[in-house]
Amino acid sequence: MTFADHCKQGARQLAPSRAQIQTGAPRIAQSVELVAGASLVALVGFALRLYRSDASSLRGDEAFSVVFSAQNVGTVLQELRVGEPHTPLYYLALHFWMQLAGDTDFAVRFPTVLAGSVAASLAWLLGREVLQTRLGLVFGIAVAASPYLVWYAQEARPYVLMPTFALASVWFALRLLHPSSSRDTSDARSEVVDTGRARWSWVGYVLSTGLLLYAHYPALFLFVALNVPAAWAMVRGLVWRDPIREGPGGRAGQVCAVQRRWWSAQMVVVALIAPWYLLAREMLLGHRVGWMAPINPVEWLGHLVTTYVTGVALRWPWPLVFAAPALLVGIAGTLALARRRTSTGWLILSATLVPLPLAYVASLGRPLFLERHLAYASPFVLLVCVVGVVSVARTRIVPRVAAGCVLAAGMLGGLWGTYFDASFAKAANWRGAAAVVQAGWQDGDVAIANSPDPAFQHYLRRALPAGATIVLLPDSSPPDRSRTEAALTALALQPRSIWHAPVRDPSWDADGMVERWLDTYTFPLIDDRSAGPQVRRFVTAAAMLKRWPRPAPVVFDGRIALLGADLSSDGSPGSPEPMVVRPDDEIWLTLYFEPSRRLPLDYRVFNHLVGPDGRVYGQHDGAPLDGKHTTLAWAPGELLMDRHRIRIDSNAPAGSYQIRVGFYDPATGARLPVVSSTGALLGDFAAVNGVTVAR
Repeated sequence: MTFADHCKQGARQLAPSRAQIQTGAPRIAQSVELVAGASLVALVGFALRLYRSDASSLRGDEAFSVVFSAQNVGTVLQELRVGEPHTPLYYLALHFWMQLAGDTDFAVRFPTVLAGSVAASLAWLLGREVLQTRLGLVFGIAVAASPYLVWYAQEARPYVLMPTFALASVWFALRLLHPSSSRDTSDARSEVVDTGRARWSWVGYVLSTGLLLYAHYPALFLFVALNVPAAWAMVRGLVWRDPIREGPGGRAGQVCAVQRRWWSAQMVVVALIAPWYLLAREMLLGHRVGWMAPINPVEWLGHLVTTYVTGVALRWPWPLVFAAPALLVGIAGTLALARRRTSTGWLILSATLVPLPLAYVASLGRPLFLERHLAYASPFVLLVCVVGVVSVARTRIVPRVAAGCVLAAGMLGGLWGTYFDASFAKAANWRGAAAVVQAGWQDGDVAIANSPDPAFQHYLRRALPAGATIVLLPDSSPPDRSRTEAALTALALQPRSIWHAPVRDPSWDADGMVERWLDTYTFPLIDDRSAGPQVRRFVTAAAMLKRWPRPAPVVFDGRIALLGADLSSDGSPGSPEPMVVRPDDEIWLTLYFEPSRRLPLDYRVFNHLVGPDGRVYGQHDGAPLDGKHTTLAWAPGELLMDRHRIRIDSNAPAGSYQIRVGFYDPATGARLPVVSSTGALLGDFAAVNGVTVAR
């Protein structure tokens, strides 16, 4: 008899007799069990993912998701097509979600919290297909409490969508391969509903797999993995053997129909994803990142297993402690599924194991993958581990309980670290840093970010008034020093505060050029670390000059105008008012200069505290601005702030003192003259603030 004859005979045998029809009571009980189990694990998963979901600030990639998705749909699709290495599903969903719910941390993370909760329900459904009901519930709870999946469910990134759609895809795949709705295939009523179940399974598989492939490009490996067992069986002319589901006779027609349904579903999935993948082909083929290291397969496999079981927030050496038990249980589960020699077992093993070598091979030419890019494999690793725990000492409960307790301990430790270990916070407290800036912000102020990480800028835009000036400097990598300094100079010409949260980004401002420039040319007023990240406020020379009424400028050699001077006892901004001090005290003198022409020499500044007897009782001579910006480099129109610290001599008598300021040539000692507006010579120093010494 030919295979076609088998198909026809099997099709005829699908017709039921009335005596074979069962009552609907068992089906109602199954439905109640199904809904109750799915609801239970979904609630557990939702609670664990919602708890402290907005406790930490958005990390840079999350802030990018928010900023990127806030653009119009056309711009999002165009940038995804040519440059951004992600598929459009998540960003489009987040775009429309933010229009409804806003862009608070809680709001932008809620879609992934919800998706992660759905994953727990799908795990329960898949567990019932692969295992029995109780063990299916164990698998559902394991996925609901997985620290790895909780971590990424609390992140505004697309990674948690992959395990959710992967679970749905595999569940529908199993139902598509086994359309019988009852484990007893001799039951004719189960055969009656085969057609309806198969159709819904076909639709569910196509939709879930299409969504999976639109969730992230690495999901292609899972799509390939799901087709490996089916392709092997078709090429070898094999019929997958499943003793649980196979009954005597009547299978040839079913197998023929199953194969048609399976491969037609794959073709429809390919048709659904092909348009976008073809549009993005140049980005897919050309995208490279320089910061990903090549994959070491052995080390990577161990890392994946332990990470998928214990999460990413477990302190060293505990990941190593749980690595060996997790690997042993995983190996035991792999062998147990392989020994079944069923289509179900092969499909689960293929979904678990095949994507890893595929990702390794794809990364040989250009490293592209981190463990989160293969997040869709994590629930299947957990499923294999559950099978491994069950297979350990089948007749003895103690080893099984011990293995389960070890894995549960690792998962609980990972959950604790996810929630409460500050060293594993997703990001620095940029939300708090932005609140510090907001508290002191005034109209006209400027905020400077010296790293392209968008998190701090995102929070600033939310906290500050609309139209607030937020600048990225340097504006390129490698940084252009001259362009950056010119931009800073232009910002410092206005009377304003400049806010800065310095970040040492090796690829951007590695040596702290921006902070160093601000320290040199502006007045550092605030250094706040209360929120965690350092937040500094600098005041420009123009703003400092506006704080007090100033006398007419004093001009040296017709080139340098001394616009004012401030005194303080502790390095604070100070004032031009006279101050009372004692011998051995220190005073801080801040001078404000504006050159009108280029200077021919590298001059020095002298600051002399002259007593009532004409003697000098304190002084500070040196290069202006601590030598960081010599007078040869002074540009016409610059506003320069030069600070000096003067210690008062211990023998200084009581009385009124005068501070004399001037410039001199260090090679000859010749001082620059002070001239009037008419050019008349007024001396070689300028007398500024008065000081009274009390004993």
